[in-house]
Amino acid sequence: MFTSQRLIFYYAVTPVHMGAGQALGVIDNPIQRERHTEHPSYASSGIKGAFRDEAQNQWNSESLVNRIFGPDRDASDHAGAVSFTDAQLVAFPVRSLKGVYVYVTSPLLLQRLLRLAAIAGVPFPDPPQPTLQQGEGAAIPEASAAQSVMTDTATAARPQEADRNPIPTPQDNQAVVINDQLITRIAGQGQNNNGKLVLESFTFTPLTTDSEKRRLKTIATWISASIFPNDPAWKFFKRKFQKDLVLVSDDQLTYFARNATLIEPHVRINDISGTSDEGGLFFTENLPPEALMAGLVMASEERLKKGSERTQEHFNSEKVMEKVVAAFDRKTVQIGGDATTGRGRILVGFAKPMYSDKHPQQQGVDEAPIVEAVQNPTNTPVPSQQQELPTEGGRS
Repeated sequence: MFTSQRLIFYYAVTPVHMGAGQALGVIDNPIQRERHTEHPSYASSGIKGAFRDEAQNQWNSESLVNRIFGPDRDASDHAGAVSFTDAQLVAFPVRSLKGVYVYVTSPLLLQRLLRLAAIAGVPFPDPPQPTLQQGEGAAIPEASAAQSVMTDTATAARPQEADRNPIPTPQDNQAVVINDQLITRIAGQGQNNNGKLVLESFTFTPLTTDSEKRRLKTIATWISASIFPNDPAWKFFKRKFQKDLVLVSDDQLTYFARNATLIEPHVRINDISGTSDEGGLFFTENLPPEALMAGLVMASEERLKKGSERTQEHFNSEKVMEKVVAAFDRKTVQIGGDATTGRGRILVGFAKPMYSDKHPQQQGVDEAPIVEAVQNPTNTPVPSQQQELPTEGGRS
């Protein structure tokens, strides 16, 4: 029985090919996808195999690896003490007219993440309450480490608490945008110009109410604190995720997840003729860099071979989880196929559960999140932003 659970994030550093093993369309080597959503996924068997391989390199102890992950060959001896669920999509990178790319999520993705967090005992973040400044309306306050987490571990599981700050549900032509610098203004519309968010061939009307921005900003801050190391090499991406997470409708997110993956052509060259072999051209699909997935890691006490007795070094579930987290948290791991061509490098991050109700600070948040203030709150047109836009909601 698995008695310890943790929420784990997988951030793609290079393209990731977790192959589906079969092709039904024009792509010869598609990636794994969920049947019911068509969103990219990582199969738990592939995740566990990749982590086991990395553990062998780190621990340099076949005995310890077998105790945690189970025997490599004699699987009937005893089961492993750690289990991984399939990884599901949290945010998908999409080209943007401003800011190069953004991290796109949707209400369905965030609700599924909320469910995983509740199972793992990780509180889902409540946004800080708005503050009123003299002579002004409600402002979006800067998030702090304490503000970016919730009050207790049961918050996510109580419907009445979740309903207090619901996840916004934009229409197909709308998006919740934290960073106003992503919005393109339309020339000649004066102070009433709210502009458009342009992703691929789509245009979206930004939803800019304080409550929607505040909710999404708090979620972005919490996720980034759970993934990225406190290291200068990751500072840019930590900041970008916090300010460039964009919320669109479930249908629009699914369209991007189906049609905006990385497709690579491969060709096999004949050594004698110098031309391609017959049937040597094929196409491989990859999950693009900067994509974010999440799942659960579960641990039980160490399993024993039949007839064996416990020793003083026997691991309980907490000790097993401690070993796994210490080995992989904020580390990069190779996962999936095509490793020899640089595919499958991911950053692993574990979301930290609460200490207790008396200590509402989130474990592992050892520095104040870097959150930039939302700029240009009056939506005043900027000369460099006067650009012609595609038709709203259209696909070219």
